[in-house]
Amino acid sequence: MAEVLPLPAALPMKPVDEATPNGAPLLKFAASDIILPPPDIKTIIEKTAVHVARSTTREQFEDRLRESRREDPKFSFLTPSDPYHAYYRLRIDKIIAGEVEEGIPQDLKDTPMDEDIQVAPVDEGDPPAPMQFALSIPPISAIDIDVMKLTALFTAQRGTQFLASLSVKEGRNYQFDFLRPNSMLYPIFNAMVEQYRNILLPPKEQLARVKSTTEPEGKWERLTEIRRHAKWERIQREKAKQREDDEEAERS
Repeated sequence: MAEVLPLPAALPMKPVDEATPNGAPLLKFAASDIILPPPDIKTIIEKTAVHVARSTTREQFEDRLRESRREDPKFSFLTPSDPYHAYYRLRIDKIIAGEVEEGIPQDLKDTPMDEDIQVAPVDEGDPPAPMQFALSIPPISAIDIDVMKLTALFTAQRGTQFLASLSVKEGRNYQFDFLRPNSMLYPIFNAMVEQYRNILLPPKEQLARVKSTTEPEGKWERLTEIRRHAKWERIQREKAKQREDDEEAERS
C-alpha cells in the first residue's frame, strides 16, 4: 500500500518588497492591503495619528489639518484616495482602542497636541457680495418680462398707491399675476422694484462707493477685493472637488 505523505505546513505570508518613486522600500501586505510608508512619512503619520486620536473633535481637527496642509505632499495621506491613508486610518483606530503603542515615541505621547502640530488658519479670501442688479428669472415669455419690468419701474417712481390701483384694475389679467402674493413671480417683482429704487434714488453709501472706484487708489482697492473674491471662488471649487473625490474613494 502506498504511503501518504503529509502536506507541508503553510508558510507565513511575507511582505513583498517594492520601491517607491524615490527609491525607498515599500512593503505591501496582501492580507490586509496595507501599504507601509517610508520612514519619513511614517513618522509624520504616527505623529498625526496620535494627535487626531487624542482630539475631542477628531473629524473637525482632521478637516482643519487637511485644509491647512493641502499643499504639502507629505500630508497627502489625509486624503482617502492616497495609498498610505489605510495605514494612517489603521493607526488611529488602534491608538484609540489602546491596542498598539509600539512605534510611538514616549515624548510624543506626553507632548500637548497644540504645541506639536500647529494648524495655521487658512486665508480663503472673502466671499463676494450678492450682485445687486442681477436676478434669476424663470423661463417666461419676453413680453411678460417686459410687462413686469415696466410695472416695477412705475411702482418705484409712483409708489405703493399706484401699485394698489393697478392690482384692482388688472386683477383678472393673467399677465399681471406677478402682483398676487401667492405667485412665484411676486418676490422677483418686488426685487425689481427695489432695484429701480436704488437706481432712481441711490443711497449715499452706494454713491460714495461708485465715486471711490473712479479714483486711482480706489481702483487698486477694488482690484484687491476682486482678487480676494476670485480666491474664495477657487477654494470653494477645490473643496467641492475634494468632497467628490473623497466620496468616490469611500464608495470604491
